[in-house]
Amino acid sequence: MSEYGETVNIGLKAKPPSSGAKPSTFFTTQTNNPILNGRPLELTGPPITIYNRGFAQFLEDFNSIELEVPTDILEWVMDIISASADKYFNEDERMKKMREILSKIFGTITLTSYGKGYSCDGLLTAKVGLLDAYIGIIEGKNEVGSGGTDPSFQGAIYYRDYWSQTVVEQIRDCCCVPSFIITITGPWICVLGGIFLNRVVVQPLTDIIPLTINVRNEDQALRLAFVRLGNFYNNLDLTLPGQTEQRYFPYLRSFKLDNKNVNFIYIEEFEDDHIRTIWKARTTNMENNYDVVVKFVKNYNITAHNICSGRGYAPKLLYQSPKNEFLALGRYGMIIMEFIGISLDRKLNQRDIRPNNIIYNDV
Repeated sequence: MSEYGETVNIGLKAKPPSSGAKPSTFFTTQTNNPILNGRPLELTGPPITIYNRGFAQFLEDFNSIELEVPTDILEWVMDIISASADKYFNEDERMKKMREILSKIFGTITLTSYGKGYSCDGLLTAKVGLLDAYIGIIEGKNEVGSGGTDPSFQGAIYYRDYWSQTVVEQIRDCCCVPSFIITITGPWICVLGGIFLNRVVVQPLTDIIPLTINVRNEDQALRLAFVRLGNFYNNLDLTLPGQTEQRYFPYLRSFKLDNKNVNFIYIEEFEDDHIRTIWKARTTNMENNYDVVVKFVKNYNITAHNICSGRGYAPKLLYQSPKNEFLALGRYGMIIMEFIGISLDRKLNQRDIRPNNIIYNDV
């Protein structure tokens, strides 16, 4: 069975998330059937911002001092501040109040069960034809330390299990099914993002934020994010060929070369590594199509690459992301170079690079 099929199978047969999210249980299951959430660190997945534009857009809005916050959010903020600071006797009471308030700006929040009747503390959905896609998964605890589970673990498990169900199989087979995961613990909130590759990848998009201070930017950014993600699912065509094969790869599939738009499809990962973001790809709209290497990086020494390439020690560089694309990818740049098929790293020696004042870590 493939890793993807194995992950789906786990989601279909998993125990209640309330027990699976207990730290002792969670870390035991991480040994063989991991969720790539960085716990432990070696189980960190690739950056989710390169798989769906909505995550980086949320971060841009959340961090923007110029984000326009409408009047209804400004009035609503006082309600969430007051309600989050109140005392509640149990989790159900708190989360009922949170659903009531959050639904005023995010839209209808439902309690939808799956499997043997398991249900998170709230779902926001969008339509894909007649099907429901999960754009928001809410999981909460009454207070910090209550319940014996980590709500971020529990939210990640709910994400995996909801999206593993047969009812959404057609959507899941066409894209990486991006969702926002909102955890509420007492008067604290955190926003995470989830995608479904071979394994589920979950990453925090915000710190744990106190709801008892002004959170208008966070809530307006999240409202806009739900609208955009809803539009993504509304416009998803489940009949397009090739989507199943490409669902495991980043969303950028074209680049500019000599003022011409070059389209490509991803072929395979170069290494079986959760963190490294480097793939072999092939162009699709050229007279003579060719293979390329696509990688996503935080930093890249273009000067060093071109010097090495000029001496035959590195493939020719074809493309690097401009600033606007770098920001759109969550501050990751797309680098595209020729595919050679052999390793050139051993050809490089200290004598060759010293005149250019380049050291190994720069390359």
